[in-house]
Amino acid sequence: MLKEGNLTTPSAQSSKVIGGGHANANLSAAELRDILSQALSTVAPGASVIAIVADRTRDDNTDVLFPLVSQIMADRGLAKLDVLIAQGTHPPMSEADKRAKIGADGRNETPFVGHIFDHEWTDSRQLATIGALRGDFVCQLSGGLLNTPIEVKINRLLGGRFYDTVLLFSTTMPHEVAGFSGGAKYFFPGISGPELTHLTH
Repeated sequence: MLKEGNLTTPSAQSSKVIGGGHANANLSAAELRDILSQALSTVAPGASVIAIVADRTRDDNTDVLFPLVSQIMADRGLAKLDVLIAQGTHPPMSEADKRAKIGADGRNETPFVGHIFDHEWTDSRQLATIGALRGDFVCQLSGGLLNTPIEVKINRLLGGRFYDTVLLFSTTMPHEVAGFSGGAKYFFPGISGPELTHLTH
């Protein structure tokens, strides 16, 4: 859970890996649904959930997984399931492209999806400051190349007032700028403010 001024993560003791697979075959829809049901079992009925998904620059299987998540959440009696596009500083996608990204374009059953939000990184009203990286820490991370403090901002929808749970639809892929895309990069720079994005890119 992300809160303004604070970052809370599960302890190592409470973390576990959920999954399955085959050496020579793809997972069936039933197997995927079972894995997702296990992974989502801690989401309480009545919860408000926001799903963070990549934009069109990342090729992944969100269009396969999201409809299954939508069905599971509808069965669990979720209050709402919204989507935030982790587009970083990329241009917004069309409405049709956004719905295709989550598989809600008529190809699959998506009984439970609300708003699909763009990350409006240029609008300061849409951002919340959650802390800052000290200059000496930036210097350490950059091997002495930089020593400028960096204010850390994130989309205000993750400020703790709007949603109980954040789901991240992510892949790990080689990235031409900084190592690999995926994971925590869907937060920074995916839904963060321009300061950190511009400095790291």
